[in-house]
Amino acid sequence: MVNLAGLARAVVCAVLCTAALAHAQRPPGEPETLEQAWAAALAASARLDAARWEHAAASADLDAAYAQRRPQLMVDSQLGMLSDNPSFLTPGGKFAFQQQEVLRGGASLRIPLDAAGDIARNIDAAASGVASANFDLQRQHLEIKRDVAMAYLRILRLARHVDVARERLKHVSAHMVETRTLFEQGRSPRNDLLAVEVKHSEAEFARLESENELAIARHAYNRQLFRPLDTPIWLSPLEPDRRPFDAQVLTKIALQRRPELAYFQAKADELDNQAAVVSARRKPHLYLDGGWRYDQNRYASPNGIASANLISSWTPFDGGRAERESAALRARASSMRRLGDDVATQIGLQVRTCVVNHQQSLRQLEVARRSVAQAEENLRVVRLQYQHGQANSTDVLDAVAWRAEAHLRPQDALFDTIQWAIYAQYTAGDR
Repeated sequence: MVNLAGLARAVVCAVLCTAALAHAQRPPGEPETLEQAWAAALAASARLDAARWEHAAASADLDAAYAQRRPQLMVDSQLGMLSDNPSFLTPGGKFAFQQQEVLRGGASLRIPLDAAGDIARNIDAAASGVASANFDLQRQHLEIKRDVAMAYLRILRLARHVDVARERLKHVSAHMVETRTLFEQGRSPRNDLLAVEVKHSEAEFARLESENELAIARHAYNRQLFRPLDTPIWLSPLEPDRRPFDAQVLTKIALQRRPELAYFQAKADELDNQAAVVSARRKPHLYLDGGWRYDQNRYASPNGIASANLISSWTPFDGGRAERESAALRARASSMRRLGDDVATQIGLQVRTCVVNHQQSLRQLEVARRSVAQAEENLRVVRLQYQHGQANSTDVLDAVAWRAEAHLRPQDALFDTIQWAIYAQYTAGDR
């Protein structure tokens, strides 16, 4: 006969050892809050750094566009030797007009007048590029906070799944011991023992699977924060947001604050301005040009000459190249605007989904919490019936499974409530 007192002492020791091991693995200090996780992720995120570099590049493009309005100073020089003296041939003879030694140089200052308007439109295009890069930076900020929150919440959820799986294994183990004892006493058939052993293996498999999922979730969370994957994790619990969300109000806020919409509009404006710059290639371009040239030549005087010029250039026909390139850019701008329209409808659906699921999770949470006590009482009653021969082993195993499900349902509803509240903040563009 199995010594039940010894078994109880072993179970208590195992529980205490597990608690001690969990405490030993707990990181020192206070548990990490979601706000601290957000701050750590935003400080170390490569995605956010990449978006910042894109914004810096767009700002440099804008500076370069403004620089097109500034005067250009050009300096050149030449030092060389000719094979002979260039000369004029006349009836009276040959007269040299250039010495063999070459020494010339000069400087010129050119000021664009922007008669075609291409410089102004290029500046507008670059400014739209800066705006789109800034909106993309905001989008990355929002998505990083969302991803970190989901990874944080997944650890809390899976940690509870592990607890429930261990509790289920403990109850199945206790029932297996009891069934084996009854079998050895001849009070229980062998198929009951075999069924319990199968359920024990299933419970053990479920525990291992849940622990593995939790380990992977911890690695994924550490990656989100750019920490070593094996860094110990101790997270502060989250409380559900029970406030009712108004779908119409949230949708209005989201359409005003979500950076994706402004991003597509800025990209469309950038492409429209680029199209205008390309179209301006066919228009007249004017420049003011002034300079001074020096050409050392003993046969000519003076060697240094200053000049002032109004220069124009015009390409009335380029084979249709500018027109087609401009049309392509405008088509891409229209594509960006349509994508923005599609995103607007997606945002409206996201808001509605969050509101509906949040309300459903709150209702499920209240219902699920009431079923926990019922499942506990059902397991207690079925065990007593089994001990008195009024229930079979399958009834006990079913009661254990129902108890595990009853404990999981309120936890899942709780985490679903928190998850949809976080999603609602994300969809509304809450940074």
